Amino acid sequence: MHQALIAVLGGINIDLLIQTERIPAPGESISGTSLAKYPGGKGTNTALAVYRASHQKPKESKNNAHQSEEGMKQFQDESINVCVCLNGAVGRDDSGTHLPRDLAMNGINVSQVQILDGEESGTCIVILEADTGQNRCLAF
Repeated sequence: MHQALIAVLGGINIDLLIQTERIPAPGESISGTSLAKYPGGKGTNTALAVYRASHQKPKESKNNAHQSEEGMKQFQDESINVCVCLNGAVGRDDSGTHLPRDLAMNGINVSQVQILDGEESGTCIVILEADTGQNRCLAF
């Protein structure tokens, strides 16, 4: 088995996802239908996507049906162990405590994530329109 290290440099923040029936017009207030909190940021999203893609087992499909059993065995024997390392920073606050722990629980190496004294972790408010998937993001 081969080993590979993929380093991702980017933002680590908490996303507050508010789902609505529609995006409000300027100056309008409407009620959301749900509120959820997720790890987010371009760096976080990239690291999680790379980890998930590199740790999926190959699926057999009709397109792969022409491959012999021997060929599939060779592919599995030559698999690569991928380590995804996220480099970024969070504040020394509640989110800064939970984000690295949650990412590590999802397979991400967070040994290079810095926790900055006197800083707040990034937060992004995402307003998601349920029917269309359209969204608006406001990052802090």
